[in-house]
Amino acid sequence: MSDPAPVERNFGHGTLAYDTPPNKQTYVRVSMFFNKKPGISYEYFLNHWRHVHADLVTSSKAYKENKIRRYTQFHQSPESKAKGAKIGYPMMDWDACTEFWVDKLEDFDAFTKSDDFIKATRRFFNGTLIDMLTFQQLMSKTS
Repeated sequence: MSDPAPVERNFGHGTLAYDTPPNKQTYVRVSMFFNKKPGISYEYFLNHWRHVHADLVTSSKAYKENKIRRYTQFHQSPESKAKGAKIGYPMMDWDACTEFWVDKLEDFDAFTKSDDFIKATRRFFNGTLIDMLTFQQLMSKTS
């Protein structure tokens, strides 16, 4: 099996043309998908995650020592899942996603093995964490 020829295109953004080098960013992005523990409401989980958990993570010694560059929470409420399903979007079966940016995967590995991280994540999460490791290819940026 062979790939088809590249699509002929007069690129509107020259930086995206086939003959340009990639704009690969220098950090690793780690996305972690997870669900809350059974028996607690989504509202309670969200309140704890947004406030207590976020503070435990970002103020921890391990967060600073392992040079975590960025920490973002993505909230998927039952309502947003229902809206997406209603218009036909296949919805991931997760309550939440966290994204970390790090310079080296080894830093993130050390962070997730720290007592600080384990203590911050085990209270209301069901223990299932699915990771996706990616690099970022910056396609467009607005000022």
